[in-house]
Amino acid sequence: MFPKLIFCLWCLLVLVGCHQEGKVVPLKPPSPPATKPSVSPKEEKPKTTPSKPEKEPETEFKRLHYVIYEKGRLKWKINALEAKVYHHREIEMKEIKVSSNPKKGFTISADRGFYYAQKGSFIFEGNVRLKTRSHGILKTSRLVYLPKKELLQTKAMVEIQNDGLIMEGKGFVYDLRTGRFKLLHQTKVLVNG
Repeated sequence: MFPKLIFCLWCLLVLVGCHQEGKVVPLKPPSPPATKPSVSPKEEKPKTTPSKPEKEPETEFKRLHYVIYEKGRLKWKINALEAKVYHHREIEMKEIKVSSNPKKGFTISADRGFYYAQKGSFIFEGNVRLKTRSHGILKTSRLVYLPKKELLQTKAMVEIQNDGLIMEGKGFVYDLRTGRFKLLHQTKVLVNG
């Protein structure tokens, strides 16, 4: 199930097989190679640390909307304000929202999201919200989604709101196969009456 999602997302972004509003931003042409200035043996060039150039995306999308159906049923819906595809199938998305099928019943939204095909993982950062049907709403700064293992996890501080109960702690794991939702280091529980 999850490998199909990963493959479909990769096909979408690499093969440009999706509907998008706006346009694909063209890549910048490569700049000509710099020539080295000649330095005489007596002159020594001052040593400086070269700065790493920023990665240039291979493809960019604006207002990405991607839907995956399986056997005629909605399985995944992915929305992002912006998506950039880099070499080695790395994808960076801004203002991302991922919704799963009704049976799994969760939605993840965040300021930024990253997909790493080689690792098979998603990382969500900044104002992360995980909404589940049975476990309420989780708020955190960073969330890792491992589709092959069917796990959602973080080591960051979390706040969970469910049925008038607010739990605050550090770290959690949500096993999607079993439905087990575990707060790792609980620090505070508040009853909201």
